[in-house]
Amino acid sequence: MTKEITESGEWAAKLQTKRVTVKGGYSDQIKDMIPPSKVFLVYVNYNEGNLILERDNQGLRRRTVKYLLETGAIVFIVYCLEKSSENLLDEMYAQKLSSISYDSMLKNFSAKKRILSIYKKYSRHQLVAICQQINNFNKEILEKD
Repeated sequence: MTKEITESGEWAAKLQTKRVTVKGGYSDQIKDMIPPSKVFLVYVNYNEGNLILERDNQGLRRRTVKYLLETGAIVFIVYCLEKSSENLLDEMYAQKLSSISYDSMLKNFSAKKRILSIYKKYSRHQLVAICQQINNFNKEILEKD
């Protein structure tokens, strides 16, 4: 799935990708598992309750996302294998994912267009949105230097 993004433009060819699977552990162990990066795509597999991030602050996905945000990186959450997301046109995620509207962290991701739901691949609209944000983020970093 990341391949679609890394093949999306001239600038994207410069991206280095690394797949990291974060498994249980404490916050300091999470830090040791994740390489330093400026952009993260957090893939969450479909589950029956459409639970994207755990409700409690001790859940692994929520702790991982919080840590990534603390690093100052741009973070996208991608909810995968969600069948109703198969034919999204101009939306970033399927509207039936109600947890996005009541979870404050997910609401923030939604406002920034950094939460997506997909079935097996990104829609054109999603790819354009991700690439624009990464490109803008890259420009901001270059301006700081």
